[in-house]
Amino acid sequence: MLDRLAASGSRPSLRLRAATVLLGVLGSADALARLALDESAPEKQRATAIDLLVHHDDEALRTYLASLATTSITPARVQAAAAVLLPAVEAKTVLIAITTRSTSPEVRVAALVKLDSIDSPAASRLFGTLLRDDRIWRLRRWLLAAGNSEILTGADAKTLAARLGDPEYGILRWVRNVVALAIQRPESVLGPPKV
Repeated sequence: MLDRLAASGSRPSLRLRAATVLLGVLGSADALARLALDESAPEKQRATAIDLLVHHDDEALRTYLASLATTSITPARVQAAAAVLLPAVEAKTVLIAITTRSTSPEVRVAALVKLDSIDSPAASRLFGTLLRDDRIWRLRRWLLAAGNSEILTGADAKTLAARLGDPEYGILRWVRNVVALAIQRPESVLGPPKV
């Protein structure tokens, strides 16, 4: 039954869930590997499958998945997931390239989160650049900052903390500060990137 649900004809989220259960219950990585390598599967599910296989003990599979990071036809989100299987210097190169060439802010952030585990200062700097990129809708950039605060630069985190205050000292004041911040452009609040 699980094999059928993990097959390519299943709904993508169901396929991923079934393949994950097969790995957890039976220790079989086959369904996840097929999903990770399925070019017709959605990028997000493929990347999640790779994330789940990163620590699998099949060295041949890990090597093959790592090759996805350096293949130009591989979608950027899948490349970012596979990059962590490369040596650190190569992974950093691949991840930085994704953050500078990808048009999707979500894909850029996915690469930055991976880069953060290899080179935190570089990830923070590049995230600061993304937050100041006025080609991206203002509210979307604020949401990215809120959802990924762990990769903010120290200066940006300090600025936001000072502007928002602590909700423990008055939730209404804090909500007012959030609304006031959200209507401003991130680059005007954060200022130029600090090196």
